[in-house]
Amino acid sequence: MNQTNDTHTEQQKKNLFYSVLFLFFFFNTNPFFANWEYFRGNPSCHGVSNSKLSSQLKLLWKFKTKKKIFSSAVCNDKLVIFGSNDHHLYALHKSSGKLAWAYKTNGRVESSPLIIGTFVYFGSNDNFFYCLDINTGKLKWKFETGDKVIGAANAYELDKKINIVFGSYDNHLYSTDPMTGKINWKFKSENYINGSPAISNGNIAFGGCDEKVHLINANDGKPISQINLNDYIAGTGAFEGNKLYIGHYGNKLVAIDLKLSKILWEYASDDSPFFSSPALTNDKIFIGSRDNFLHCINKKSGLMIWKYRSEGSVDSSPVVCDNKVVFASEDGFITIVDINTGKLIWSYECGSSISSSVCISDGKIFIGADDKTFRAFGSK
Repeated sequence: MNQTNDTHTEQQKKNLFYSVLFLFFFFNTNPFFANWEYFRGNPSCHGVSNSKLSSQLKLLWKFKTKKKIFSSAVCNDKLVIFGSNDHHLYALHKSSGKLAWAYKTNGRVESSPLIIGTFVYFGSNDNFFYCLDINTGKLKWKFETGDKVIGAANAYELDKKINIVFGSYDNHLYSTDPMTGKINWKFKSENYINGSPAISNGNIAFGGCDEKVHLINANDGKPISQINLNDYIAGTGAFEGNKLYIGHYGNKLVAIDLKLSKILWEYASDDSPFFSSPALTNDKIFIGSRDNFLHCINKKSGLMIWKYRSEGSVDSSPVVCDNKVVFASEDGFITIVDINTGKLIWSYECGSSISSSVCISDGKIFIGADDKTFRAFGSK
C-alpha cells in the first residue's frame, strides 16, 4: 500500500513538473516576452529579439573568466548564463554582473545554454550533456554522448510535454526527457553535428558535416526528407514554415523548401564560407560571412539589399532588435547597423576577436570575447 502511494506521489510530482515546464515554455516562446532563453531567441532560430534597444549604449559591467569565451549567452529575467573554455558554465546577475554560481565540467563549454523554466541545459567538450538547477547551479542529471557537444540545445512541445533536443560530434541528434535525461529517440547522421537543431510545425531541421540538411519528425525522430548541399554545414538554420535558410562552407546561403526537398535560391559570398546563422524578418535575411561582411538579403528573391563591411570575419550570428541589426566580428567590434540601410548606428571595440553571438534582453546586450571577458552594454 505504501509503495503504491509513493509511486502515485512520484507520478504527481512528475506531472506537476511537466505542467510547470510547459507553462514556462509557452510564455517564453510567446512574442510578447523579451527574455532570450534560446541560442537564437526561439525554437525556430529566427534571431529576433522583442526588446527595445537604445542607439546610444555604454559598458555597464564586465566579468573575467580564465580562458576565451566562444559560447553565446542566454538569459531569463534575473540571470545571464554562458560557457567558457575554462570548463565552466557561469551564471551572473544581469543587473550587476556579479557571480551567482559557476559549474565546472571536464571540458571546454563552447555550447550555448538553453533555459527552460527553472533549469538550464548545455553540452561540454567532455562528452556530456548537462541539466542544472538554474537558481543554485546544482546538477540535476547528465547524459553521456560518444563525443563532444558544441551546438546549442533546443526544445519542443509534444502533447503538452517539453522535450530537449541537441546534436553531438558522435554524429547523433538526441531527444531527451527534461526531467530525467532519459532518451526519447536518437537520429544518426553521417558526420559531426555542429549547430543547433531548428524546430517548426512539429519537425526538426539541422545540418552538419555530412553536407546534408535533414528534416525529421519531432515525435519519433524518423526521417522525413534530406537534401545534399555538397558542403560542410557549420551553423544553425532559421526555420519558417516549410522553409529553412542556412549557410554552408561552400560560400553560399541557401533557401530550401524542405517539404519539396528543393533549393529555392542560393546567395553567394565573395569566395568565403558562412559559419554565421541567419536572422529573419518578414522580408529580409541577415547573415555574417568570412568575407568580412554582414549581408542583408531579400527573403523572397535571394538578392542582396545591402552589405556592411567589418575588418574581420563575421562568424558571429546577427540579432535583429528594434529596427536594428546587432553583430560582432573577429576585428573585436560589436556593431549596430540600421535594418533598412545598413548604415552604422553604434560600435564598441573590445580589443580582441569575437566568435560568440549577442544576447539581447531588457534593452541590454550581453556577449563574451576571446580576451576572456564577458560584457554587458545598456542605455546611457
